[in-house]
Amino acid sequence: MTNSNQTEIPSARSYTWLIFAGFGLIFIAYGIYAFTLQYVQPEHWQWLTPSGLIADYMGGVFRILGMLSIGFGFLTVAISYGSFRRGAKWAWYAFIFYPVLFLVAIPVTWLGLGCLPFVLISMGALWIVRPTSSKN
Repeated sequence: MTNSNQTEIPSARSYTWLIFAGFGLIFIAYGIYAFTLQYVQPEHWQWLTPSGLIADYMGGVFRILGMLSIGFGFLTVAISYGSFRRGAKWAWYAFIFYPVLFLVAIPVTWLGLGCLPFVLISMGALWIVRPTSSKN
């Protein structure tokens, strides 16, 4: 029995879902940027070819990338707010993808070591809420 005057202080474990929701919002913001890039900066693509065929192709690629990023971001926000926040084990295993994604991004993107903080943040969040084995 607890005293009614005492308030329970939430642990860091109860806020880790916000980290992954933040990653989802970052993906949504990037997706909107990538989707609208050719409309905001059309001169950005004109140096590729005078005929504009490659520029049209690259614009289509960025629109598709933007749509995929927006969808991935919404899915991440939904999983983090729903199942991950409630402690579903499958959601924890699904979010192992994030440190792997950021580790792969280090050598293959222009960001390079700029992804390292995201690797550490996502690994730390997953470590805090790691599933425990219950032996009943």
